[in-house]
Amino acid sequence: MRGFIKRGTGGATVTLAIGAVILLSAAAPAPETATAPDPTPVVQTRNGAVQGVVQNGVAIFRGVPFAGSTAGEARWRPPVSAENWEGVRSAVSHGPACPQSTRIRDRASAFGMSEDCLSLAVYSPDLRPDEKAPVMVYLHGGSARFGSGALYDGRALARRGVVVVTINYRLDRLGLFAHPALSAEHPDEPLANYGLMDMAAGLDWVQANIAAFGGDPDNVTIFGQSAGSVAVTALMVSPLAEGKFHKAIAQSGSLSIEYPRYLHRSTPASPSLEGDGETMAAKLVSEARPAPKGEDAAAWLRALPWQEIIAYSDTEMANAMQPVIDGRVIPENIGVMFREGRNHRVPLMIGSTSWEEGMVSRFPMPLRVVLRDIAPEEARQVYGNIDDRALAEQWFVDTAFHVPPKFFATETAAQGQPAFVYRFAYVPEFLTLKKPGASHGDEVPYIFGYDGDKLISVVDQRDDRIDEVGRKISNMLGDYWTHFARTGNPNGPGLPNWPEYDPKSDPVLSVEPHPEVRPGIEQRRTDYHRQRYETVILSSSGSD
Repeated sequence: MRGFIKRGTGGATVTLAIGAVILLSAAAPAPETATAPDPTPVVQTRNGAVQGVVQNGVAIFRGVPFAGSTAGEARWRPPVSAENWEGVRSAVSHGPACPQSTRIRDRASAFGMSEDCLSLAVYSPDLRPDEKAPVMVYLHGGSARFGSGALYDGRALARRGVVVVTINYRLDRLGLFAHPALSAEHPDEPLANYGLMDMAAGLDWVQANIAAFGGDPDNVTIFGQSAGSVAVTALMVSPLAEGKFHKAIAQSGSLSIEYPRYLHRSTPASPSLEGDGETMAAKLVSEARPAPKGEDAAAWLRALPWQEIIAYSDTEMANAMQPVIDGRVIPENIGVMFREGRNHRVPLMIGSTSWEEGMVSRFPMPLRVVLRDIAPEEARQVYGNIDDRALAEQWFVDTAFHVPPKFFATETAAQGQPAFVYRFAYVPEFLTLKKPGASHGDEVPYIFGYDGDKLISVVDQRDDRIDEVGRKISNMLGDYWTHFARTGNPNGPGLPNWPEYDPKSDPVLSVEPHPEVRPGIEQRRTDYHRQRYETVILSSSGSD
């Protein structure tokens, strides 16, 4: 029988197979001729031991619970600690995805779906606790309605010397929901933003356990795309995440400055989240399930099959689920908090893609809906005399993706923290005739890397082919992202210089086969929207 030793790691221990290179004690370094790494490494977490697998030199642990089930009485409650287990738990396969619609996207259902879905995966290049590699925690996109951390393979990124963690979090109206009965039931606990609470719980797990996987809990970077990027910016102002991460990367998305949503208060832009919950409850009433009253409403809501809640969202809300200002998870308007320096002051890397319009070009948006309270004549003074469809698209992508990065980078720099802004513009040659620029999310597979001629994390069924130029782009992004995770500065040997952001010179790194810094991209439009931000910030009360 193989021998084992155990070492304490701040509350967690790692079980080391004697003689295995990647698990050897630092006090007894292995010679270069040592045997190959144990193909089934075991690590002791605070909840119990997990057994993973080694692939391409990376130790992988999948389906590791970081919080308990959210079913039954735990639905629409803050996450609780995962239950402990005896013996060694297999961590070879991913856990189930959080409940979600399969009507538009059906990638995550391959893992099954369950309200007991709060699990994560760890990809580690070296399991020695004294290795202290930078940690990168990925928050997946999908409008906060779709997706799973399991869809993103962290092996190639981990081989760059970082520990990668991908997590699941509650989605749709299971992850963002409120109702007066629920608010009255637990008035002293956080409400509504349950998906963000899950992410904070995942960061708690990282702080408690990642040292046993070779990671440094004092050097954690959160990064995410689309809804995951919105979450990154939300966590930057959330008290729940204070001290749990040390750098942030936001890719194509941010919490809204201009049109925030609230837990209790309705605005011209949207009803309160409690009002939205009352509407859902009213529409799901039937003869078999009569209308709930008073305190019974909370129990009635929790007894609803999750499939009916997801189906309701399919018909009632096809857009993203924007987190709400609730006074606790998100205290106030994010613009106000950044302007007043009440965000978590960490280095920031933030940007967008060159053709974000690609995500909406197939679905024409009514101009009056996009402009809200702005007259088309005023918008055309800035955007030119273009038709309604083009104006709606350009206005939408500017306000959602291109302008916010410069605001957040400006405020970050003013607080004395380094900030870096990018625009991903690479389009593979075989796609140049199909689209004029890089679409929403196109950078994600290149960041996660490739294996041979295939990208290993392909989102939204994108083509997974990669050629020599694509590999150059992928290596460059992998270096930038991991250098930033390591030091707070993306620059490194052999990389084109990426200057820190300064609003006066407005340097934006355009990522393409021959990268260059392009100052003043869409300067007139940017200045116009940033002036509108100033009006919003100065007039916003920020309260719910």
